[in-house]
Amino acid sequence: MSDAAGAARRAAQALAVFAVAPHALGGVQLRGRAGPQRDAWLRVLRALLPTDAPWCSLPAHAADEVLDGGLDLAATLSAGRPVLERGLLSRADGGVVLAMMAERMGRARAARLALALDDPARTLAVVALDEGEDEDEVVPAALRERLALQVEPAREPPAADAAAVTSARARWRGLAFDDELLQALAQAGAALGIGSARTLWHATCVARIGAALRGAAAVEPEDVGLAAQLVLAHRARQLPVPPQDAEAEAGESPPPPAGEDGDDQRQGDPDQPLPDQVVEAAQAAIPPGLLALLAGGQPRPARRG
Repeated sequence: MSDAAGAARRAAQALAVFAVAPHALGGVQLRGRAGPQRDAWLRVLRALLPTDAPWCSLPAHAADEVLDGGLDLAATLSAGRPVLERGLLSRADGGVVLAMMAERMGRARAARLALALDDPARTLAVVALDEGEDEDEVVPAALRERLALQVEPAREPPAADAAAVTSARARWRGLAFDDELLQALAQAGAALGIGSARTLWHATCVARIGAALRGAAAVEPEDVGLAAQLVLAHRARQLPVPPQDAEAEAGESPPPPAGEDGDDQRQGDPDQPLPDQVVEAAQAAIPPGLLALLAGGQPRPARRG
């Protein structure tokens, strides 16, 4: 599968996964300029959400009072008495906040949204529209940390099975998750330099949601692989040490080159340890620019915000 086809498939998968449980996943960082591709992704997402789920836009330069509400001046003058206006966070409860130009968001506003996402009394999610092209244009870290997914819309409009999304929404939390699979996911995160417990939690949610979308009764290795691609890949801070290098460092003989002794199927080998399979799934989805940086041995730069 080509890189473009793989990216398009993951964008569609992320759309369906997010539509199942936006609140559990915190939100999604939707990267790319405004245009028909981004509009199509958002249009399909909105159609997949419950019909009564609020959809509230947060303009980039809106006043801070917009989030928490305050005095409605026009209504107050008209009524001759103080009239309070509900804030956007209250109006969006149970739905989605669409944060426009999130790469220009101030840290104070990002922190306020982060607090709202952490509030157990609220059930909202954030779709952060990220048009940033430079390292200085980045969604603030306090908010980015709470968004499980990062998506770049593909050229082809995404497709999703609305019936499967609705069914998965009702059952994903109750699916069995074997300890071995959970351990493999945690080990893959560690191999990629990811130390966030929140990220691991998001990955376990995505694995369960992926299984529910397939109609399965329990999480299976392919669901863990999906979670690695959608949640771990874009957060990688290092590339794992190849198995042969690790063995060489331990003083063991490296495996024979591909083609010798009939062993040319090392990648994707069903006998390969499960954590290695999960790591390979994540590596296949690491964005090209980040992959080149990590492959060159350079540490991932600390991004501003």
